[in-house]
Amino acid sequence: MLATTIVHPLDVLKVRMQVFPDAKSTLGIAMGIVRCDGIPALYTGLSAGLMRQATYTTTRLGVYYWMYEEYRTITSTEGFFALWRGGTLTLRRSVSGSPAPKGSSRCGAAARSL
Repeated sequence: MLATTIVHPLDVLKVRMQVFPDAKSTLGIAMGIVRCDGIPALYTGLSAGLMRQATYTTTRLGVYYWMYEEYRTITSTEGFFALWRGGTLTLRRSVSGSPAPKGSSRCGAAARSL
């Protein structure tokens, strides 16, 4: 969660650069955001980023432990077990965290001006 909070302003800058392709530099966009909207504008959409991290983390830890215990008793082939566990865990994590990045991108793209 701390890493998301630290890196989020860079994600906002990335989205603004995608929305406004004629911008000259990342620093210019950052200064424009701070000049027009203030420093808190760099954290627009942080709640969506934190929600994404919370859903990914809880899903990853909870489902991994459950799958580890469940499939350890079912199969004795360790290679197949590791492949199956990794593949299904990635699928479940993607499904649980998918809505959050879209919200974060929409919040970051809702720029008033540069």
